[in-house]
Amino acid sequence: MILVASLLSAPKTAGHWLASLGHRKGVQRLRSSLPYPCFRWKRPLLACFLLVILLVVVKIMRRPRCAREPTQFQPALTVQQRELLLDALDEFQTTLRKAQIPFFMYDGTLLGSWRHHGLIPWDEDIDVAVPFVDKDRLRVVLEQLKPGYILHADELRRWKFYSSLAAPVGGKTWSAPFIDISFYNRTGTHVVVADPPGDGIVVVWPQGHVFPLTFRPFEGRQLLAPRNTYAALKMMVEIDLCRVEAYSHLKVRYVRKCSDVLCADIQHRFPFVVRMFVGEGVCEGCEGVCEESLVLNRAVISQVVLNYSDGCGGYGQKYIKKLLSSLL
Repeated sequence: MILVASLLSAPKTAGHWLASLGHRKGVQRLRSSLPYPCFRWKRPLLACFLLVILLVVVKIMRRPRCAREPTQFQPALTVQQRELLLDALDEFQTTLRKAQIPFFMYDGTLLGSWRHHGLIPWDEDIDVAVPFVDKDRLRVVLEQLKPGYILHADELRRWKFYSSLAAPVGGKTWSAPFIDISFYNRTGTHVVVADPPGDGIVVVWPQGHVFPLTFRPFEGRQLLAPRNTYAALKMMVEIDLCRVEAYSHLKVRYVRKCSDVLCADIQHRFPFVVRMFVGEGVCEGCEGVCEESLVLNRAVISQVVLNYSDGCGGYGQKYIKKLLSSLL
């Protein structure tokens, strides 16, 4: 790994190194320029080095590149699958409220609340985060919901919670659609959401981005979310870029090329949230009041007024004052 890092950290010389491998003097230059001592040995190690480089190049070439194809963006769930998923969410929320176990929207579900006031139309699951200290209690209360609901608790992957009516996933021990459960720790200054090795995602937020939690709309419900949702999302994704992943949770395989498009390019096909700053904050720590409207083709589907800790998603009181001062 040190060798690969050395090569990648010096792109200007990498081509020269590889071009010189066929010449004895070139090999000597290669050996003398590498910091790792093993290349001062004989040629078998040089062959190992070439193999490592080849594997790195192949891995980079095989990495999927996202296309820009708006036609890839299609509703992911059937009406029945959507109902099963939201039914599981209602049971999950009710059970955790009774047990006094907090949770908040996370990952694609948090983004869905921000952009669509609900599921991302092409998403297939719901993502939540639960305190790590409540992990054992969570297992107990969710396993008591059998046989109507199932908890799949795997230490190598995110836990999954789903209706017993959900369809089995081919080759896996769980069913879909499901709620993906992540766990977080509070360090005093930061909130760390660390997924198991099978998912390999770690998110670190300043504690002020997350707590105290606030309510946000999601599919006609009110779910807890990080206090500064906009700032939290900016640390995870490009908010104005819509992406459909190549991998399907329902089919457990790659079903297409991933695709990236500007969300503005598909606003005529799916409802998106439009924000408008409407006044100064009326609560402690609030910088502004924001009106969020769910809109499709200029038709307003629903509206909600929220207090924002950052104004109005980056376009609040401070932004308005700065804009006005630049115009005067």
